[in-house]
Amino acid sequence: MEIFVDKILTQNDKKILLCGICEDGCVPKVLDRLKVGIGSLAFSDTKDEYFLDYCLMQGVIFNCEPSVYAVGASICVEKVAFRSGGIIGNPFDDKETNDDEIEELANSMYCIGFPGRVGFAFKGNLSDAKFLKEKIESFLDMANKEIVPKAISLLESVTDLYILVSDGSGEGGYPFVCGRNKNEYLEKL
Repeated sequence: MEIFVDKILTQNDKKILLCGICEDGCVPKVLDRLKVGIGSLAFSDTKDEYFLDYCLMQGVIFNCEPSVYAVGASICVEKVAFRSGGIIGNPFDDKETNDDEIEELANSMYCIGFPGRVGFAFKGNLSDAKFLKEKIESFLDMANKEIVPKAISLLESVTDLYILVSDGSGEGGYPFVCGRNKNEYLEKL
């Protein structure tokens, strides 16, 4: 499996940060399709946090290649009141990973999302997922910018393959994505 991390501008210059895990050898094709598809979108200037996440999810999922196992995205939209602007999960599963639950993905991967905070997908086991969920729950009173390095440190203590997303909009939002695959670490702000 490979990771990808990139920044794509929409047709109306909204910066969307992307990260994902896909099949080996597929990153160029995955990013090409995402760049063309997302680059042609005129992203809404909504101030509604739910509609923001919905638009982000639709824009990313509609443009994902079948070789993508997990994808995440973060966006900063001004004047959104509550933290939002981040999605993560399997782009081909209709379940959303945003309710503090552990979702089992294919290929021994798990996904956990904390609404308004961070979400991540990683290769590991259920025991690791429960450990990460419990530890990160203890940081949820912090700003996203403070949670991100703590979450990265915890992920790196249990796996060498992960992606992480921070909700980028609203008060305390922090537009950020990153990923690690063995010795390769990539991030975008």
